[in-house]
Parts: sequence; C-alpha cells; structure tokens
Amino acid sequence: MFEGANFESDRLITRELFDSDAEELFRIYSDKEAMQYRGAAVMVRIEDAYKMIANQSLKEGNLLRKRLGIISKSNGQLIGTLLLTRNKSTIEECEIGFSFGKRNWGRGLGKETLEMLELQLRNIEGIEIIKAWVVKENVASIHIFEKAQFIAMQQTEYPKSNLYCKRLKE
Repeated sequence: MFEGANFESDRLITRELFDSDAEELFRIYSDKEAMQYRGAAVMVRIEDAYKMIANQSLKEGNLLRKRLGIISKSNGQLIGTLLLTRNKSTIEECEIGFSFGKRNWGRGLGKETLEMLELQLRNIEGIEIIKAWVVKENVASIHIFEKAQFIAMQQTEYPKSNLYCKRLKE
C-alpha cells in the first residue's frame, strides 16, 4: 500500500532509510530535549537506529506502517523521518507523523512536510482522512496542524497527546 511511496516538495524529498543513515537517526532520536515533543522513547544505543531502519516497513495484523527518511534537497542530508500508517479495517484513514532533528527546527519544514503529504495523499485511491497525534507540549506542531485546518478530536487513548484529523474528500 505504501510500497514505492515517495513524497517531494520544493526543499524536501523522501526515500527509504539505509544503514548509512543510522548515525544521523541516532543523533535525531537520542536528543532528550527534542524527544519530549515526540511520542517515542529516546534512543539510547546506535543499535536502536539500526532497528528503526530494519523495521521501516511493518505489517502487524491490520496495520501497515512505512517510515521514510526526509532528505534536504539542498545538501542530500537526512534531516528527519516520516511515518505513514494505515489500518486495513479503516482503510480510508492514513495516520501520519514526522520528526526533524532539532537543528532543522524553525525553518518551516513541518508546514512544508504537511502540505506535501496532504497534496500527495489526496491522489492515493481510498484515502479520505489524515490523522496525526501531537504531544500537547509541542506547541509548534499544534500550530502547524491548526493553521492547516486540521480539527482537534476528543480522545482518551493517549492523554498526553492531541489527535488532529482532516477530511481530504467531501
């Protein structure tokens, strides 16, 4: 369902993750300060990065997950990751998540990534709703989703996060 999925914008492109990305992934996901704004655990060993790479495409029961590297077109460097999730039982929904290394914050990359995803997910047959979880302390991401007209939904599944949804097709 996400095989061959690659996204592109003016400054960004996505691609599969490679073992050569492990060092930068570890730098991004071992930063304790930055990780307080993400829903994942802090990486503590470089092996955690290799595990992320090995598990970039997963099928777990009804869930299909694909993690891609987000690459800066200007220098070809890995600057973050994108996670796409679809549930076979609610196939019209696509859950997204993206993270950038702290040195790339404040450059409009979150907004650009969200616009890129929304534009290209509209063209994938069957996707009608985009969902995203945002840690409540992540004010910058909350602002990005609200400005993009995502709606905050009531939920109790993850009390430390907000769930944002947007219908792509009416």
